[in-house]
Amino acid sequence: MPAYRDKDRGTWYVKYSVVDGSTGKRKQALKRGFPTKREALAFESSQRLTPTTVNPMTFAQLCDSYYKYRNQKPETKSAQLAILETHVPFMDDRCEDLTKKDLMKWYLALDAKNLKPSMKNLILTITKSVFKHGEDFYDLPNPSRILKKFKGQRTEFGVWTPEEFEKFIRCEDLTHYRNLFTFLYMTGCRRSEAINLRYDDIDGNRCHIRGTKTAKSDRYIILPDAVQRILEPVLAHCSEERPFVFGGENPLNIGTVQGRFKRAVKKAEVTPIRIHDLRHSFASNAIASGCNIVAVSKYLGHANINITLSVYAHLLEQTENDMMQKMNKLYQNRITDL
Repeated sequence: MPAYRDKDRGTWYVKYSVVDGSTGKRKQALKRGFPTKREALAFESSQRLTPTTVNPMTFAQLCDSYYKYRNQKPETKSAQLAILETHVPFMDDRCEDLTKKDLMKWYLALDAKNLKPSMKNLILTITKSVFKHGEDFYDLPNPSRILKKFKGQRTEFGVWTPEEFEKFIRCEDLTHYRNLFTFLYMTGCRRSEAINLRYDDIDGNRCHIRGTKTAKSDRYIILPDAVQRILEPVLAHCSEERPFVFGGENPLNIGTVQGRFKRAVKKAEVTPIRIHDLRHSFASNAIASGCNIVAVSKYLGHANINITLSVYAHLLEQTENDMMQKMNKLYQNRITDL
């Protein structure tokens, strides 16, 4: 059989006979990625002598198998599949036909897209996980193994002083949103953790934060006195029928929370920050005040202290300078020259 030129990829491909691994029947297969016509014909000739058994699974079918195995929530599966269908052009290609060259071309195209590094890495991570599933369970090739994470500059985050936060919070008229934003600023919890907080998660000054990111993100924290005072009348009206601390019968809508936050920021005329920066504000204020970095890391629910150290390294350098000033003052006139 002849070899064919793939104009889009700049390579050659051949069609050849294989044995379907799922049915045992002979069928036609296609192999791409040959740099020259000679290599394509040589491969086709070898397959006529020794027919290969292949798994005809497409990447889309492999995705379906991957999500069935992972048993993920329907909304998670739906969101991730939507991402793959938008950014992965080989969903309908057979996994056997995908080469390292194909994946590198896709990787470079993804890198050229106007997306944040975090989104590019999410797409890459999902794609590599699917290929790894195929390698582990179906003995499929894994051409994604060579692909490395995208690099990008760390996004700068904003920090509010207590004075700035007070100016902001006075511009939020609805009590349950005001309570939520205060809780986020004074505890450093993630937005999703606070929105899903239930009344039975709170016992006095102890609060069970049901994290979902890592094992350590599920944790117990001690609530500041000011937060306890705010929540006391709220908890009095919570029940089995109205279990959510900040939403009542149902958790607050994330989109509405985001909209209320932006509206109050604009009205207060304070430094514009993201709602996630309330978490950074808590951590930054705690570290700048001299709080133990290990305690801060544990309170935030970081998987390990290295995450805390990397995010807030600039604050630690400042704290080190402050420490040395204090130590110089302590040692002053205490040790004579030897």
